[in-house]
This record gives sequence, C-alpha cells and structure tokens, in this order.
Amino acid sequence: MNFLNKFCFFLSVLFISSCDSIPEDTESEIPLSKTDLLISALDNEPSEEKTNTLLFKANGFEPGWLIEIYEQNIKVILDYGNDSLLVKADFSKMKKSEAFSFQAEVDKNGTKMPLNIKLENTSCKDEATGELKEAKVTMKIGDKSYIACGNYLISR
Repeated sequence: MNFLNKFCFFLSVLFISSCDSIPEDTESEIPLSKTDLLISALDNEPSEEKTNTLLFKANGFEPGWLIEIYEQNIKVILDYGNDSLLVKADFSKMKKSEAFSFQAEVDKNGTKMPLNIKLENTSCKDEATGELKEAKVTMKIGDKSYIACGNYLISR
C-alpha cells in the first residue's frame, strides 16, 4: 500500500472508532406511539411536579390525551400534545377508596369553559394495550368528552 492509501485507511479507522455507539438497552426507550411521545415529553419536562406527588395517571386515545392528578394540581395534555391545561387545586386528601369528581371553569385558548373530571373505581380495559387498569376516567371540557383508563399511584 502506498502512503496515500495507508493514510486514508488510518483516517477511516480513526473516524469509525470515534463514533459513539448506541447502547443496546435504548431500544426500550424509543416511544412507540404518539401517546408514548407525550408521556416521555411529560417525564422530561422540568416543572414543580417534581416535588408534587403524582396521585393518579391515565391516558386515552383518538385523539391521544392524558391526565395526571398531583397533590397540588391537575395536568391535562390533549390532542397529541397540541393543547394542554394546568389547573391548580388541593388534591392532597384524594383517596383511592373514595369516589373522585372535580369541577372547575378553565380558560382554554382564551375562552372560559367548564371542566368536569370523574374517576370511577371500577376496572377498565385500556383500548390500546388491553391492560386492565384500576379506574375509568371521564373528562369533559366544554362540549368535548374524553374517556380513558388509569391507575392510582397512591396506596391510601
């Protein structure tokens, strides 16, 4: 091999060895659906919820949406992340063993509208995964209704 060939070979080896390899376990971290993208975006979002205990979580489909009930607020992500609501209220006394309902007036895109959330403590089969969850969630914002299945993340 002449000098130029050796030099090109050396640069190729150097270039390939300097590339970062993808760890084998990252395959499980790749979101599989738009809802998974929403959930991973929420998990990576810096916010006050990091010190605010998550009590209940559910996600629904068509359109993709999710609800998270914390001790100090409710976070709702709608339409695959294109819209969201954050309602501050005290939910620290929420109990898994008791029926839960919540009503408020919210400002959605400059328009005041009613928000109604109801958790029914009855098993519910997740439409997308077939997984059995603890509660059925019915949420209504204005005249649009959403239904999902979710789990309590508290033991009380």
